[in-house]
Amino acid sequence: IKYLEKTDAVITSISAASDELFKVVSTTNEQKKNLQKKFGIKRPFVLYTGGADERKNLPRLIDAYSRLPSTLRQGHQLVFAGKIPESSLILLKNRVKKAGLRKSEYSFTGYVSDEILVLLYNLCKAFVFPSWHEGFGLPVLEAMLCGAPVIAANATSLPEVMGCQEALFDPFSERSITNKISQVLTDDVFRAKLCKYGEKQTKKFSWDNCAKKAIKAFEQAVLGKNELDSELVISGENEARLKQLINAIVDLSLDGSDPDDKELQLLAECIASNLENAEQFLKKPVL
Repeated sequence: IKYLEKTDAVITSISAASDELFKVVSTTNEQKKNLQKKFGIKRPFVLYTGGADERKNLPRLIDAYSRLPSTLRQGHQLVFAGKIPESSLILLKNRVKKAGLRKSEYSFTGYVSDEILVLLYNLCKAFVFPSWHEGFGLPVLEAMLCGAPVIAANATSLPEVMGCQEALFDPFSERSITNKISQVLTDDVFRAKLCKYGEKQTKKFSWDNCAKKAIKAFEQAVLGKNELDSELVISGENEARLKQLINAIVDLSLDGSDPDDKELQLLAECIASNLENAEQFLKKPVL
């Protein structure tokens, strides 16, 4: 509305949902060991996945993580899962060195399949998403679906996806990010609360709900109403068309071209589908 200067625009948010692949899964000790060996993960880890462009706020995440007490860093790792463009990866690795993180305190996995990502979501001690601008923030929903305790930025769409004020931090404040990471890593009660909350919150997002919201918005736009009536009002143009239809059926009978029962049944079903409450109107004399 602001940038397109459409002050009279009617905007409908239909939200989004996640692939059914993302869910809580059981992992064997062998799977866990193979995953840890492949990506150099030797400790409980804080996970991030997503893009690496400026809005994702990864340099500030690195600086904030480096401000954790050394004992906390030594007991955990910061893991960046997913393919990162080489130019961005070089900058992030330089940032890690500048922040003073040891090689044992972080990991860049490179490309991972969705199946591996599901395992990482399930195994992480916490998932962090510091982005300061999102259209939706799908990794947050994916992580919650996989049972991870999630903390995220209090910016744009993320509070709506998270739905939990306690899980949010200021993405422009290193101190705020550091404090929230520290809380989720050290407070078992808080971490368990986030997991339980995520299980409840994720039920609000489904492709079925998105489709219903979209269809309703289309219908509202076509009918030109702010809200759809629970019952269809047959008037004006609709009434005139229905009269034409009924008169056309009568004309068929008058010229000897009577439709058979099957044709009448199909026609009745079509009328019923298009005009759900047509029977109310048919009680009136229309001929």
